[in-house]
Amino acid sequence: MRWIRERRDPGVPSRSLPIAIIGLACRLPKGPSADAFWQTLCRGEDAITETPSARWSADAFYHADVHAPGKMNTRWGGFLEQVDQFDPLFFGISPREASEMDPQQRLMLELSWEALEDAGVPVDALTATQTGVFFGAMWSDYARIAGGRPDAILQHTATGQDLSIIPARISYSLGLRGPSIAVSTASSSSLVAVHMACQSLSSGESTLALAGGVNLILAPESTIAMSKLGTMARDGRSKAFDARADGYVRGEGGGVVVLKPLSLALADGDPIYCVIRGSAVNNNGFGDGLLAPSVEAQEALLREAYARAGVNPADVCYVEAHGTGTALGDRIEASALGAVLGAGRPAERPLRIGSAKTNIGHLESAAGVAGLIKAALALKHRFIPPNLHFSEPNPDIPFGKLRLKVQDAVEAWPAVGDAPALAGVSSFGFGGTNCHVVLEGVPARRTGEVQGDVACAAAADEPRAELLVLSARSEAALSARAGDLSSWLVERPDLAISDLCCTAGLRRTHHEHRLAVIGGTREEMHATLSAAARGEWHAGVVRGKVEPGGMPGVVFVFPGQGSQWAGMGRALLAEESVFRRVMEECDALMRPHAGFSVIEEILAPEAASRLGETAVAQPALFAIEVALAALFASWGVRPDAVIGHSVGEVAAAHVAGALELAEAVRLVCCRGRVMQHATGRGKMAAVEMTAGAAAEMLSRYEGRLAIGAVNDPGSVVLSGETAALSQALARLSGEGLRCQELRVDYAFHSPQMDPLREEFVRALRAVSVQSTAGTMYSTVTGERVPGDALDAAYWGRNIREPVKLADAMRTAIRDGHRLFLEVGPHPVLAAHLERCLAAERVQGQVLFSIRRGQEARRHLLRVMGALYTRGAAVDLAPLYPDSAKCVALPAYPWQRRSYWIAAAAWRDGAGEPSSDAYVGNEHERRDKPQRSASSLRQTFHAAAPGDRRRLLEEFLSAQLAEVLQLESAHIDPLLPLGKLGLDSLMAMIMRNRIEATLGIAVPTMLVLQKGDVRRISSYLLEQLTSESLVSAVRDTVGESSTGEEWEIVTV
Repeated sequence: MRWIRERRDPGVPSRSLPIAIIGLACRLPKGPSADAFWQTLCRGEDAITETPSARWSADAFYHADVHAPGKMNTRWGGFLEQVDQFDPLFFGISPREASEMDPQQRLMLELSWEALEDAGVPVDALTATQTGVFFGAMWSDYARIAGGRPDAILQHTATGQDLSIIPARISYSLGLRGPSIAVSTASSSSLVAVHMACQSLSSGESTLALAGGVNLILAPESTIAMSKLGTMARDGRSKAFDARADGYVRGEGGGVVVLKPLSLALADGDPIYCVIRGSAVNNNGFGDGLLAPSVEAQEALLREAYARAGVNPADVCYVEAHGTGTALGDRIEASALGAVLGAGRPAERPLRIGSAKTNIGHLESAAGVAGLIKAALALKHRFIPPNLHFSEPNPDIPFGKLRLKVQDAVEAWPAVGDAPALAGVSSFGFGGTNCHVVLEGVPARRTGEVQGDVACAAAADEPRAELLVLSARSEAALSARAGDLSSWLVERPDLAISDLCCTAGLRRTHHEHRLAVIGGTREEMHATLSAAARGEWHAGVVRGKVEPGGMPGVVFVFPGQGSQWAGMGRALLAEESVFRRVMEECDALMRPHAGFSVIEEILAPEAASRLGETAVAQPALFAIEVALAALFASWGVRPDAVIGHSVGEVAAAHVAGALELAEAVRLVCCRGRVMQHATGRGKMAAVEMTAGAAAEMLSRYEGRLAIGAVNDPGSVVLSGETAALSQALARLSGEGLRCQELRVDYAFHSPQMDPLREEFVRALRAVSVQSTAGTMYSTVTGERVPGDALDAAYWGRNIREPVKLADAMRTAIRDGHRLFLEVGPHPVLAAHLERCLAAERVQGQVLFSIRRGQEARRHLLRVMGALYTRGAAVDLAPLYPDSAKCVALPAYPWQRRSYWIAAAAWRDGAGEPSSDAYVGNEHERRDKPQRSASSLRQTFHAAAPGDRRRLLEEFLSAQLAEVLQLESAHIDPLLPLGKLGLDSLMAMIMRNRIEATLGIAVPTMLVLQKGDVRRISSYLLEQLTSESLVSAVRDTVGESSTGEEWEIVTV
């Protein structure tokens, strides 16, 4: 037989694509975060403890003789706290399923989210993208806790215990479409996962990748197995490269890094910890034994990794070694490092080596990523932490000859001219699979370098107000997030407010519970966040929730004359380029028609202001209003509908698309010029009374007075002759009605406008109009108005007929609008809009843009914050300066609770499992309906029609609470059940419960695909109501005299 061996090209291996580590997260012994882990390393802390009693009884399972059956020769380890804790609803997982999920899945869900936040990558931006997930895992301790009994196997056991589901769970929960691969090469698993992720990115298979590994020590069996293997240190300490090395101590935890091609990371302004220049993987092959390390294989690995990286091994300063603390393993690793990285290196510049295992233990399938994160943090901070438990060098390792030095103290990263800082990370599996990764540090960013796609904003000499937005999945988490950030500000005095706000606004996923904070200084922001965390009211805080059912639209309401003031918009002209551009465009178009500069008139000192003159005020108001609308549009806020009050209708028509700017300018200048003639001819007054009562009262004045406006159902404006108005107001005040005379000397929207109306229509001639892009509610008719109806005759009616704001609002509200924004220089309509909402008995919100004499930017940011908290469409990017960069912020504050599988009673180590040791699960009992069909149906039919939906919703919520093992308070009737973790299996259980209780056939897909409590209750209500109708007809008709059965058909 002819054997053909495929030979490898002896040339230089192909260069690897540089891959940036742009984010990371970890949960390690005494290192619940990357920052805490770094502090543990630099302080030289030993994180090893005795085995917590919550895991197992160390006394019951420990024996000094490693050969003792069922015993382990160690009682130590590096452990995490609260591994039973989880926040399942954040990830749309039911508590029922959470209890059956391996905590390794739960931990990696949290770490993946935290790593993406650290990278400044909004998770929702990754939906359906080629984002890969590569995780190492080795043990399945959680599966052993129940004692291996068949009756402990439930509907989520398979997915809860399979190691392949660890990465798959992340891909599913985050909606990622790239490769999702579980890697199991024992202790090298997580570093091999990083290597595979880099390959996937280099080939273009993935555009972004999550890589890492996890290892949790939850049951004694795996430690017993490693004890029998002879790898455990007697004193429970890993003493890498020390003469006392006699094995390692196990540790647990997990880590995730976010990887991205360097070119894309730089282009997107991502934070970069360091760069992976190259990596390599190989295997020991045949040798002295399956578990024996190979110096030849390790040397080959290192040479290939550095060749792929294009890096001279002698330039590397530090290697995070595998360094388990076994005498043979340490000697072979040191020999390989010396042969490849020590060669050609001067004696005064030895290669520094160390191992995180001396701090936190050997994390096995997560050991490689723990070492990688340590090296990445060292390159970021430019310090090398110490290697612990190194008191006497291993005599079998010639450190001097190999040019190696064990790092025994924290030390600044040695500078070698302008050369980049270089490091390596090694990880070896006990089956012989070896991996090495080459890292390069990045220089500090240049001051003022742009960090992302943010639009320009004018820089101010003084601190200017900034908008900080925060969000969470629950109110409790939102308050915790505000508190964490408040403390973060205190701890980081060098953190720029603009960086903080930019990162929170543009680099985070936005959840339904939301908070907007406005502040100009660190002190103000700290105080405001602290108040928000305590749930206290504060002028700088806006809080809200995005309700299910879609993004709310906003209605722009443009006020009329009377809202103007000298200097309005002055600050916006100076600070906001979009506002200034539109104002300048209006100014240029108005000069030929008005004969003056509208900008000069607005900026004139109050003593010289002509804004009290109609011919000046109306064009000025129009310019301010359309400039504000343009500014909001540049911030992503565009109206679904518009309403204009009197002259405000001109701005409304332009914003709706019915009038081009030039035509709108011509119209408003003509309107102001004509209406100027009404000056001195009458007066106007606001009165708190209904339109009907006002009409009855005005019949006494024989056309001398008229209703000029109906602003809300209980408020009108009277307009007409001065003497007649004075008489009317005296009468009305005497009757106890609230009256306020307006500070004007004209009577708009009254009979006095009849001759001016004709003049205006003649002067306008034809008006060039077009179909509106959006909806316009007319305050002339009170109804929707198409763009092509806004002809000269319409505008004539606009100055003569009463302003029907209340009618227009009623129509808009009944069309479903709930969010109204007054777009003008001062809020004169907001109170009326709120009364209109109240009159229709609906929940809504009224906002206004700026207020006279107050900081315009702060008010506008408050509007943006309010819109954000309601879930309206906003674009936050233009609010932040170009110089703002992505910075690290506190991780999401998980709202954890304990979820744990029922354990076999024998697991205290005393004896073997018995037939009755299993503490049973109550799922099967809970899946049976708790109420008979007849009782609930009878209650339903006996209830008043208005109470029936509530009865059904309470029933459904109670059933869901049992099926999901969730508190009823978490069940929002409008929340899709998938967000509560209802899957297809539980949907069938819900269907069966409903059918058994109500005796009604329910499609499973109704529960699964379209399911929320409100929709399902509507279906049940329809079915049961039809049943009631059938019953009522039968009761009325009875049986036919012929004995034939009636067929009842309901539609």
